[in-house]
Amino acid sequence: MITLFNNNNCFACGKDNPIGLKLDFKLKGKAYEAAFSPTENHQGYKGIVHGGIIATVLDEAMGRLMYELKKNAVTGSLKIRLNKPTLVGKKYTAIGEIVEEQGRKILAKSRLVDAEGVVTAEAEGIMVKV
Repeated sequence: MITLFNNNNCFACGKDNPIGLKLDFKLKGKAYEAAFSPTENHQGYKGIVHGGIIATVLDEAMGRLMYELKKNAVTGSLKIRLNKPTLVGKKYTAIGEIVEEQGRKILAKSRLVDAEGVVTAEAEGIMVKV
């Protein structure tokens, strides 16, 4: 068994990572949420957030939830759907939730929602207990 622990240097949520996203997740009911305000440093095409950054945010919404709920699980697979461009300079909320637990596997989902409630990206993940 591998024990997972937070070292504050995570690219997505680490407070000590100088180039990280510094996502600050909070438990809200059964979901885990964080504000995300992408800058030009996060773009691929001008004004549009790079898909890899979006994938990182969505993965972290599920992964950090596993950590907070003491599931000791990591991402086994990640399926991303980019519904519409996520734009630089706008405010978004990343939301992660558990769908179902099946032995060592935990099915999870996450989404990135803009201030108007539009889901710009979403993910399904299989988290595996280690």
